[in-house]
Amino acid sequence: MSALKGKMVAALEVQVYESGKKGQPLAQYHTNTVYVIELKGTLRDVTSPVLIEETAMLSALKPLWHQIIFDVSQVINMSTGGLGGLLQLYHKSDKTAEKARLAGANEKILTVLSTTKLKTELFDTYATLEDAIASYQR
Repeated sequence: MSALKGKMVAALEVQVYESGKKGQPLAQYHTNTVYVIELKGTLRDVTSPVLIEETAMLSALKPLWHQIIFDVSQVINMSTGGLGGLLQLYHKSDKTAEKARLAGANEKILTVLSTTKLKTELFDTYATLEDAIASYQR
């Protein structure tokens, strides 16, 4: 399995990698691996299908996909429709997964999360990707 290459479609770029291994192939059989889903651009209702499509190859890793971080530090804007895309992807992961982490969310994204009350229910938020990764190692 190779890492997804960044692909710009409808103003959203998606890249998936194991923490500490950006640009390297994804391992198929590692347990306790933190998977980072890096998003760049605008996450809206029209771009969330891109997120789902670009991460479809992760279905083979589903049984091992317990630790997920959405790196949104380079997302300019996110609507509730875009949040729906994150939720769809999260629900495709293993049902025994820990809470997903959001890293680097700006004020606009935090407002969307607070408005929908999903900030505390499904996502733990961290200022940086490093903080989010470290949270899984505690």
